[in-house]
Amino acid sequence: MPVKMSRGEIEAEVIYKLKRRRCWGEKYLPIDSLVSWIGNQVLRDGDEVREAVDDMIKKGLLLPRKKGKTVSLNPTRITEIESFLRKHGY
Repeated sequence: MPVKMSRGEIEAEVIYKLKRRRCWGEKYLPIDSLVSWIGNQVLRDGDEVREAVDDMIKKGLLLPRKKGKTVSLNPTRITEIESFLRKHGY
């Protein structure tokens, strides 16, 4: 059953999933896969997840790859990403 998640919780879930799959720098994951996996858990499906991914790309936490269809974690922001995950309980 989908639940209402805040924007911070959605961003933390996206980052945690990418970190768990070791998607740093040159290893990447399709955005559509992230949206479908996390969209099943979030109320309003993938709209909110896609907006969160776009915001994290603008902030520099995620790097777009392959014309924006895939993303990876930014390896130059490791400390910021780790502190963000700790803040949200991951």
